[in-house]
Amino acid sequence: MGRWRWMAIGLLAGVAAWAQAPAVDRTKPEAVAQAYLNAVQRSDLVAVREFSAREKNLDTFLTLFVGQMTRGPEGQLLSEVGLAELALFPMPKSTLMAVPAPATAGADKVTYDLTKTVTLQPKLVLAKQADGTWLVDLAASLQATAPDGKSVIMSIAKMMDAVPEGALAEPEDAQPWQCMSKLRELAQALRSYAEEHRDKLPAAATWYDELLPYLEDPKAMVCPDHDDEEFSYAFNAELGGTELNNDWEHQRRTVTLACVKGDAANMTFTPNRLDALRGRHGKTIIYATATGEAMVLPDDWTFERATRDQEQSDACSERMRNLAKALKEYAAGHDGKLPPADGWLEALRPLVAKPRDGGSPFVCPAAANAALISYAYSPALAGKRLAGMVNLRKVLAFAEIEGSEGAPLVADKASGPTRHHCAWGQVRRAGFWYQAMLDGSTSTQSPPAPGAPAAHGQ
Repeated sequence: MGRWRWMAIGLLAGVAAWAQAPAVDRTKPEAVAQAYLNAVQRSDLVAVREFSAREKNLDTFLTLFVGQMTRGPEGQLLSEVGLAELALFPMPKSTLMAVPAPATAGADKVTYDLTKTVTLQPKLVLAKQADGTWLVDLAASLQATAPDGKSVIMSIAKMMDAVPEGALAEPEDAQPWQCMSKLRELAQALRSYAEEHRDKLPAAATWYDELLPYLEDPKAMVCPDHDDEEFSYAFNAELGGTELNNDWEHQRRTVTLACVKGDAANMTFTPNRLDALRGRHGKTIIYATATGEAMVLPDDWTFERATRDQEQSDACSERMRNLAKALKEYAAGHDGKLPPADGWLEALRPLVAKPRDGGSPFVCPAAANAALISYAYSPALAGKRLAGMVNLRKVLAFAEIEGSEGAPLVADKASGPTRHHCAWGQVRRAGFWYQAMLDGSTSTQSPPAPGAPAAHGQ
């Protein structure tokens, strides 16, 4: 894979925060709208926040979205949200959006119809502030963009209120995404270096000096939470001068960089000495893998545990997607009807794909008992005609369960086994389980915070 392809992936996964925008006349809505779209184009989260107004839950989703756009080949995010709405979020676009004449105008809100430049037909709504300036009303923009006014992103963002304290990050480090973004930039520079040196990584003693030509941002070595320093990141000393393994899964298990205490160029660390890495972000460790992903490691976790959990989580999601696909194959061979409630497992057994890890397609790798079935079928689908169903993305097909003999059925959608903890580069202490929808997408479900409904994830 060429250097420029990895740089493109790095742009999608990270934030080009150092790019400076020209002065904006905030009393003109068209100027603010264009400044916001320019920030979206270059993935500048800081500027997006500067030119928009958001509630806390939407800001939380915005942070997670920008910080976790790349999860490897198994990523499902883009297939599970409204693509037109994504045009209003910070991610590189092939075409720069422009602000035309207002589609509708009023005293306090102006809506710009972007259909002439973007085929996804997003809309941008601006609200006039008390001081006479204008800001993008992100929530109103998402709702105006959604075909039926029901924004998928807003629905997900509202669920952020129910995420348990500490599920997304340690309380003492409220914004690890800033550091994670820098680590992704460094990790992509590391990949670019390796590709131009026959897959060899730089020497541990001079790794930063050797990466300088591959860094676009001169402040890339500084953690945003400690911008009074010159250096915040260290390289895995065990990888110095070694060859980068081309296997994706191996790269996901390889820790390359970490945010550490200290302020010197060419700092190094060893993964088996975790205590030496803690302190920069409280008790958590912010680190990057050879794939370019940035992760958050809580104080009671090890790299090995996080990697194992992530692999099991991905494998479980793969199994559930395969089961949903097998449902459609069954219907195609049975006059369009889905399998019955009793015996669905045997009906799907010859149709469901074998998992890549070689295990049973009906047992989650993280399950405590490998002899029990890990997934339950929704009885609401039993014997129904697939052709008569609409909006398959919202139709529950399978839910993860603790374990059962025979062919279990979904009993309680509000509860499940919290056997998984890693998703989106974060460790969720409360744990989560998976559900699969009839269109083949999967979503994560978390136990509710006290007095709150169950929180939904990806």
